[in-house]
Amino acid sequence: MEVVQPESQPTTSPLHNVPVEQLFSESESMYEPQPGGNHLNKITAQGKSDQASKTSTVLHHCIIAAAKDLGDVKTYLGRPWKQFSMTVVMQCSIDKLVDPSGWEEWIGHPEFDQTVTYRDFGNQGPEADTSRRAVWLGYKVITTGAEVEKYTIAAFIYGAQ
Repeated sequence: MEVVQPESQPTTSPLHNVPVEQLFSESESMYEPQPGGNHLNKITAQGKSDQASKTSTVLHHCIIAAAKDLGDVKTYLGRPWKQFSMTVVMQCSIDKLVDPSGWEEWIGHPEFDQTVTYRDFGNQGPEADTSRRAVWLGYKVITTGAEVEKYTIAAFIYGAQ
């Protein structure tokens, strides 16, 4: 397993050529487990249990593509792990490996579909089409500049200064 350590200071530089198959966090963590058997591959599994917490996951300017040895594993952009999970995928290239629904619900916790925040914005590639994405109350496509701004490095990491 390769673990990618975050830099000590946030940066606007995207990760290049770093194969990451799953991100789980209530912090800043990256993991690379190898799927096998009948497993589903989820790129993110964000775990935010306190609504006031700033923990969230934003994938910005990333290339989401399968490693050559991944095979035909059903893959999602992610799924909630806790009641207030929040994940945003924006301005990324999303390859054909991602299921058109994009996001997998947390089986056994359908009530979380109303309390989570999952967003897409300005993505490109074969599976960037949001017309077949999840239909949760907590999922939507970002359509305004004001909402996009909330997820930029300046606002998301550093906050209003």
